[in-house]
Amino acid sequence: MNHQDILTAIRKSKKYKNIAEGVVDSEIQDFMKKYPGWQKLKDKLILKEIKARLHKKHATFNLTKDSKKVDYIEQLRKDPKNQEIIKKILESNRSTKERLDFYPSLYKNIFAITGKPRAIIDFGCGLNPISSAFIEKPFVYYCYDINEVDSKLINSFFKIKGIEGRAFVINLQDLKNYQNIPEADLGFMFKFIDTIEGEENNHKLAEEIVKKVLEKIKFLVVSFATKTLGGKSMFYSNRGWFERMLKRLGFNFKKIEFNNEVFYVVKGKIQK
Repeated sequence: MNHQDILTAIRKSKKYKNIAEGVVDSEIQDFMKKYPGWQKLKDKLILKEIKARLHKKHATFNLTKDSKKVDYIEQLRKDPKNQEIIKKILESNRSTKERLDFYPSLYKNIFAITGKPRAIIDFGCGLNPISSAFIEKPFVYYCYDINEVDSKLINSFFKIKGIEGRAFVINLQDLKNYQNIPEADLGFMFKFIDTIEGEENNHKLAEEIVKKVLEKIKFLVVSFATKTLGGKSMFYSNRGWFERMLKRLGFNFKKIEFNNEVFYVVKGKIQK
């Protein structure tokens, strides 16, 4: 198997076909760097290892089949004010389902610090933009993710609800892709940092991304899970490395804590 063969085989997989090609390609390259003698491995083992890496980072949040989510959007199109349908969409993703009990409180606490935003950018958004139903309009909402189906679903949701914005499919592990991101009042990175961190866990990529984003955004809200997927409390629920990094870089922050997630509201460089 060569590089292209691996990419093609993984993209044919039902579970990973909707992940942006650039993300899959990055995981393949990382795998090849970790295992210089990968050509000697059996094809089945190569695919298993790369799929395991993709699952750990990108597939653990999805709780509902794509076809069911699309069906929910079609139901919402016929009944745009139906909050129960919006709730069902949010319940199809592990993270947004966990936030259902505190979304209104979360946004109230964030806006108390940042002020009401006119423009929001959501990085590694998943289905979080659907929670904009809890935010009073008007605002512009741009979001970036690797999942093609979810991005189309969000664009449909924005159109149905009359929200000015757009979802883009993009590989956010590539620093070049941050160059054209517009300025905004507020940015979200909910449970995003942990998904782009490599196995070496030296936080270099996370630091570069945070620095680039905070050059263009007034406030950035970064969140981390405080419990494992099994519901157990994490030993380091507050990310000490992240707090130390922000202090070293000279960024001020405030912390908002809920039962299963901690949010850092970081003040950026541009303040008008």
